[in-house]
Amino acid sequence: GLRPERRVVLFWGVPEGAGFASGGDLVVRSSRAPDLAALAGADAVVMGNTPWSDLGTTGARALETFVSSGGRLLLLGGADAYAGGGWAGTRLEARLSPLRVPRREGTGLALVFALDRSGSTQGPRLAYLKDAARRALQGLVPGERMAVLPFSSKPAKSLLNPGILGWGEPESAAALLAAVDALTPQGSTDLPAAILAAGRFAQGIEARTRRVILLTDGDPEHPPDAAALAKAGAWLREREIHFGAFVVADAETVARLARHVAAADVDVIAVDELNRLPDHLVHALGSMRDKDSVLARPARLFAATGDEPLPALSGTWLPSALHATEVATDRGARVLTRASSPAYDVPFAALREVGAGQVIAVAWGPTLEPNRAARSAALAQLRPWIEQLASSADRGLRADFDGASLVVRWVAAAGSGRIVAEGDLKPLVLIETAPGIFRGPALAAAEGGLRVRGPDGAVRPLELPARPPAEQRGSGVDESALRAIAAAGGGRRLAAGEKPPRRAPIRGIPLAAWFLLAACTLLVLDRFWAKPDGLTADSPNGGSPGR
Repeated sequence: GLRPERRVVLFWGVPEGAGFASGGDLVVRSSRAPDLAALAGADAVVMGNTPWSDLGTTGARALETFVSSGGRLLLLGGADAYAGGGWAGTRLEARLSPLRVPRREGTGLALVFALDRSGSTQGPRLAYLKDAARRALQGLVPGERMAVLPFSSKPAKSLLNPGILGWGEPESAAALLAAVDALTPQGSTDLPAAILAAGRFAQGIEARTRRVILLTDGDPEHPPDAAALAKAGAWLREREIHFGAFVVADAETVARLARHVAAADVDVIAVDELNRLPDHLVHALGSMRDKDSVLARPARLFAATGDEPLPALSGTWLPSALHATEVATDRGARVLTRASSPAYDVPFAALREVGAGQVIAVAWGPTLEPNRAARSAALAQLRPWIEQLASSADRGLRADFDGASLVVRWVAAAGSGRIVAEGDLKPLVLIETAPGIFRGPALAAAEGGLRVRGPDGAVRPLELPARPPAEQRGSGVDESALRAIAAAGGGRRLAAGEKPPRRAPIRGIPLAAWFLLAACTLLVLDRFWAKPDGLTADSPNGGSPGR
């Protein structure tokens, strides 16, 4: 039941994490998507460039349990993190992250998806196009709205039911998913007409940014008309409606869309493998959100409480881009480092304690650096920090004494759980008083060999800290001192629960009556000896003897 002494670090969404070679006391595992099954054996998780749609509520809950039971979480940025990753308003931001996306008034991004349902999408192509729309819906964040317009030889006259919907509308989302699933392939492909129709619907949505997203497999046999595409592109630009497209296996359509409709080549993405289409869309959504969420200028790093730049980071590592974030001070977060430049001053790193664990968020990520070499070099600067985080993790093997309480860290049970400590003495029930923190009476705890049985039946040994002698603990009974007093004749040592014996009182001798009799006798004698000489009570005539 003992966890290995080597510390395990998981990298999620950070490909360069694989460059952290396992060695010494550090074991490194890396994957692009969250691997929830690996949390049980990890001490620290480094998550960056992971959109909310990849993590989801299930993943966020698993991370909460991991952190609150003693794990360490390091959040890094990237194009698909913070605002770009849809973290704003999610469970990840509310329950874990010490840094959050600044709150803004009004609505943010409006997306209208033109979804190709032509006959050429028969089979798996339409299934992946549907899945891409589904993933986009799941990745919505507060303030964002979306709609889907199917098209083939001509666009539909109306948006799919229920029309335009926003984040936090489960019934509308379920209706849209059902409408998407019901689509069947039919007809030919008219891309210019679909783009214009989607643009008209987007024009009627109030938002800071409006986008039309084309999802299609193109039409290699009949490439779209260049003049019609140019007309559609000019119409969108006049109304400040941004355009983007994801095209499966049609190089000519990609080239014409990029040349005549898109503002930049990067707005049209060619997808060679069908199964990667949903992932491409999810990661592209990050760059479609507010552009001012990333501060693309170098900065100097300062400690939160000092005026001098940090030499260990500022001298060799100047991030080229930062996320515009704020500290969640209302959730107990505190700033560790600030990034300053002539244009801004933002929190660079912040810490938040969650249950028995810690979360550190950094407003920078390796994907914000200009090239792979710079990203790898910058990430390498974090290795000592990551190793320190992993070594400080308490995954349930240690316990502490807090006055008269035994404190044990275990997997959190939402504040309503209990565990049982077993040792040389009778079993001890510990109640969860905070997420992942269980307390019970310390006086009933054994001095060693204590084991804990969790709600799932798993048994793990605990490492108890060395305790001072009983007479120095400041609480409890000094048994050795009491036994020594009893052995020296200072009394009898009572057994547990025994009451002191009652003794009969010693009666005193009543002397008051004898003192009163003696006083009366002395008074009578005194009166007798006080009469005149020669005069007695029986003298005749009562005269004096000399007369």
